[in-house]
Amino acid sequence: MKQDKTGTGSGKKYRIFIADYIPSLNKGETAILKGMLESYGCLGEIDVAILSRYPEVDIPRYGSRVRTVDINQCWHLHGEFKTRFGKIWASIRVMFQLKDKRLLQKL
Repeated sequence: MKQDKTGTGSGKKYRIFIADYIPSLNKGETAILKGMLESYGCLGEIDVAILSRYPEVDIPRYGSRVRTVDINQCWHLHGEFKTRFGKIWASIRVMFQLKDKRLLQKL
């Protein structure tokens, strides 16, 4: 979670990056994300970004609630989403790659 200084409200805006792919077509995953967004609401102004494997599907379904980052264009994961371990490993690799400021600008 990264804190930005802005001129709104308390002067704090929290940028939250969820390093996981939460498919919008999976109602259970979407319900969990909705609960997370409600929980983050106690922080005040927030900007949440998540990974998307299919942004053409996820962007219209999530609307303005979250920003989606197209994982296919940002990171080369070579189909690692096939197993649970692959998903975890891919998320860890993405977090380490976020140290590159150019990638942070996309979020």
